[in-house]
Amino acid sequence: MKGNSKYKTEDESFEAEIVRLIGRCKENQKIELHEFMSFYRNKPSTKGGSIKLKTVWNNIQTLSRLGRFLDTSFKDATEEDLKKYIISLNGKSQTTLANWKVIIRYFYKWLYGGEYIKNKHLFPEVVDNPLWETRKRPQPTHIQS
Repeated sequence: MKGNSKYKTEDESFEAEIVRLIGRCKENQKIELHEFMSFYRNKPSTKGGSIKLKTVWNNIQTLSRLGRFLDTSFKDATEEDLKKYIISLNGKSQTTLANWKVIIRYFYKWLYGGEYIKNKHLFPEVVDNPLWETRKRPQPTHIQS
């Protein structure tokens, strides 16, 4: 029922879930996630318009999982810490792993800022190794008649 204040809209539900997810992280990570969320929500979508709240929620959900795994702030995490996290995800589908890797790599580009944001092929050292590469789907071949 739209218009009835006792029912949450989908966006309100995502907002509440984002707050809950960030709240489950360590204190030093909460600041990093709040700042990233502010940046990401105001970033224009590649399809035009703004990023959907569901996409923001998905990013925060992925990063909060990583945060709960780490013993440090995101910025203080080492390449080895992140490698252990990816290895701990053994059993997840290739698609899930690829999506999470993209989210985490993008977050670290934002976290380290500067040239990393300007150059889409440049990554901070902590996520710049073959472990973070995602497999590209093979392009369909066209049969000529």
